[in-house]
Amino acid sequence: MKGGGGGGGLVWRALLASVLTCAALRTTSSDPSDEACLTHLSESIQDPTRSLQNWTKATFANPCNGFTSYLRGATCNNGRIYKLSLTNLSLRGSISPYLANCTNLQALDLSSNALTGPIPTDLQYLVNLAVLNLSSNRLNGPIPPQLTMCAYLNVIDLHDNLLTGQIPQQLGLLLRLSAFDVSNNRLSGPIPATLTNRSGNLPKINASSFEGNKDLFGSP
Repeated sequence: MKGGGGGGGLVWRALLASVLTCAALRTTSSDPSDEACLTHLSESIQDPTRSLQNWTKATFANPCNGFTSYLRGATCNNGRIYKLSLTNLSLRGSISPYLANCTNLQALDLSSNALTGPIPTDLQYLVNLAVLNLSSNRLNGPIPPQLTMCAYLNVIDLHDNLLTGQIPQQLGLLLRLSAFDVSNNRLSGPIPATLTNRSGNLPKINASSFEGNKDLFGSP
């Protein structure tokens, strides 16, 4: 009987180990949305300095293990990409609209590169986004008013680009917005009062945030 119990214990431990292994495999497998997000982003940018050598399809299939990231510039939280910081890497190309697939993303920083093209309107689907820094690139076109759908945004930094058109008044409705910088672009039209005359405890946007846009007018 004693020997039989020992054998049963071995079987039980083997089964338990198998279950734990399967659970570990499930928790480390990639989220399909994150995988699509990273794949399309890598296809839309060029990396002349080869700073992102580990940005490969194999890594996209499993970029996170809990809070551990296997990708340069990516931070993970519970197996999901929640921060992308690819700053000052001489990146070229454009910003993929498929970034919207990284639905857990809370911070996106692509500043100080040579990215061109528009700011994708699809960024509106990043409903958890708190920090958006696309400054010091060569982005053109308008500032998407759809960014107001990102209700948690507290930083929008778009300075030193080639953005045109008016500043969307709706951005002043972002209750958490504490830092906003569109200086040194090609923006025109009135500076929205929703940004400069904010009521209550909402932070006022500094006048320097609008400088370097010769066709902007109004008092910040």
